[in-house]
Amino acid sequence: MRIVFHAVYYLPEYGGMESHIQSLAEELHRLGHDVRILCGHSLPGLADHEVIGGVEVYRTAWFGRNPVGWFLYTGFSTFKLLSLTRNADIVHGESFTSGWPCGIVKLLQRKPTLVTIHETRFQKFARKPLLRPGLRLLFIGIDHVFANSLPQTEAARSLTRPDKVEPYVNACDTRVFRRVAPALSNPGKKVILCAARLVPKKGVRHAIEALPLIQKHFPSHLYIIGQGELRPELETLVSELGLAGSVTFLGRIPNA
Repeated sequence: MRIVFHAVYYLPEYGGMESHIQSLAEELHRLGHDVRILCGHSLPGLADHEVIGGVEVYRTAWFGRNPVGWFLYTGFSTFKLLSLTRNADIVHGESFTSGWPCGIVKLLQRKPTLVTIHETRFQKFARKPLLRPGLRLLFIGIDHVFANSLPQTEAARSLTRPDKVEPYVNACDTRVFRRVAPALSNPGKKVILCAARLVPKKGVRHAIEALPLIQKHFPSHLYIIGQGELRPELETLVSELGLAGSVTFLGRIPNA
């Protein structure tokens, strides 16, 4: 089968959504399918076309990391998507905003289409009366919708036919995630690992604030993997709570 993904970001960008797309696309390729991904030129110096992990990646014009930029990218990318899907068997949008270009593919080419909703902000948008009519339009031409949590599922079902929205659980590749020798060791202490971008929605500060309570029961050390705008603020919090010897910031570490 030829499967075409429409995404906003893809490698070398890396977050939860990109990790999900990579795992799915590379496994489909391993199973013998022709997999192609369309995304944006979100970083300088990226090629228009390259092969990553056996998967063909195509990039088109980028307009910025903000709502206006995403809207313009989604609209402009439709032209390239229509070219890539001409011989496709299925089209998979990897963002709720992908409903628009995937819906146009459905209208003009009659291809089977599905969309996966990843973004937590979708739930907030779905509650806004002014946005709901536009969000409904995103799903008109889509055959099936996956949502990565029950709240996402309920939000999507409030905007389209409920029976075509299905919750799913992110896959775990056991060839990658398997029991190995510990990479972090702190004799006599429980090791707590928090891996997330250091941005407000990830709630990393709660892990730090909880540590004094945990230490009342278990000697513990918290390791934080990730980088982001909140690092200086979180480092200050660690200092204020007297946890300098119990928290280590490891910065950004490659997924491998």
